[in-house]
Amino acid sequence: MDLAPSPEQEQLRADVRALCAQFGNEYWRELDQQRAYPDIAPTLTALPPADAFARALDAAKGLGWTIVASDVAKGTIEATQSSRWMGFTDDIAIRVAARADGQPGARIDIRSHSRQGRHDFGVNAARVRSWTAKLKTEPGI
Repeated sequence: MDLAPSPEQEQLRADVRALCAQFGNEYWRELDQQRAYPDIAPTLTALPPADAFARALDAAKGLGWTIVASDVAKGTIEATQSSRWMGFTDDIAIRVAARADGQPGARIDIRSHSRQGRHDFGVNAARVRSWTAKLKTEPGI
């Protein structure tokens, strides 16, 4: 029994590889994110970036996160949160910038990442959802 791919199968593989190569890594990362977490997306607001930054920082502080760094000029907030039982530390990064779509206001992005382990059991996604919900209670968001 010959299990080697046929010339037609090899050509199909090459064609698919060439097609996929036309899209950058960012495209595939976004696609994976949208499929896995369709409800998690940047927050858009009509607030100026400095005001949106203040609201984003207030929401992070309100959740009890440890603020490691915040720079309003760069629009970045870095924070950590440790798990209650095991003490694992997760890193959180928030970016606030002017909207790139020509509309007035700001775009707020958040990322949460576990330092330890291979799987976070949904903790980071839950953290992002919790922060986004808290942010949306802030005036003007």
